[in-house]
This record gives sequence, structure tokens and C-alpha cells, in this order.
Amino acid sequence: FEEDGTGTWRQSAKLIPADSQSNGRLGCSVSIHGDYLIAGASNTDVVMPDNSTVVDVGAAYIYQRNDQGNWDLRQKLHDASPHNLSTSRQKTTFGVKVVISEDRAVIGGSEFIDPDYLYAAWVYKRSDTGTWNFATKLFEPNLAKRKVAMGFGYSISINNNTIVVGAARDTEVALNVGSIY
Repeated sequence: FEEDGTGTWRQSAKLIPADSQSNGRLGCSVSIHGDYLIAGASNTDVVMPDNSTVVDVGAAYIYQRNDQGNWDLRQKLHDASPHNLSTSRQKTTFGVKVVISEDRAVIGGSEFIDPDYLYAAWVYKRSDTGTWNFATKLFEPNLAKRKVAMGFGYSISINNNTIVVGAARDTEVALNVGSIY
């Protein structure tokens, strides 16, 4: 939606990627900065280079507004960890939370590493050629805490060189008291 200058908000676009599928959950989280928009799809499938499909791995779609004001899909991001791309792995939630600012995008969610779900925030950086490259993965440093469903990465924010990650179900002090990293 865009404001027309008179206080009226009008729909300017409705984006549905060509590879969308049932239960993909595109738009579970969205963020915009300048001419870039990111949308999470926490249950979407990912087609691998060998044309095999990994079900419910989750993804984030990055769009760029062109000179005509339309949104062009630039890249589909997903967790490329080998344990998350095996067809036998359990459901993850990569893309449940997304945020974009300047040349960085952060994607929150969980990954399954048998026998536990681990929560994380994946950081991507835009190159000079416009490609979004994986930079690092942020997570709770204490492995025992990482294994509990603390929700690390289910809320995230970025400003310049600072990323803030919420863990609303952290139980270090009391049940579900939460914490901010």
C-alpha cells in the first residue's frame, strides 16, 4: 500500500511468486527498506539443483522496485545447511520472521538437527552485483538453551550494524520471561 499524498492509502501491488504452493505461507513476515522488500514463506518447499524437492524447508523472497514502480523478484533465499536439505529431515521454519535494511537481510526461524529444533537468525548481505549472499548465522551460544523452544529469532530488527534478536520463550529467569540479544 502507498499513501497518495492526501492521506489515502491505496493498494499498489499484490505479489505472488511463480513457484508459490499450497501452505507455503508467503507473507508470514514482511519488511521493506527503500526499493527492497523481503517476504518470509516459512512452510514453502525448495527445489534443489538436482531437481529434487525439500518439503517445508521455508524461504524468504527478496523483491526490488524497478523504475516503473513494479516489484521484481530478485532472489529466493533458503537455509543451505546440508542437514536441512535432506529429504528425510523434519520441518523447519526458516522465514518465519524477516527484516531488511540497507544491504542486509536477516531471516529468523528454526532448523531441525536430530533430535532437536534449534533456533537461529540467518544474515545475508547484498553484493555490488545485487546478489544476496549468506554472511553468518546467529544463535544462542549455550547449546543446552538452544535446544529448548525458546523462540530465538522469532522477532528480529536491524539498524545499521546492529541486529537485535528476541527470544520470547527464554526461561532463564522464569517460565517464558523472554530475552533480547
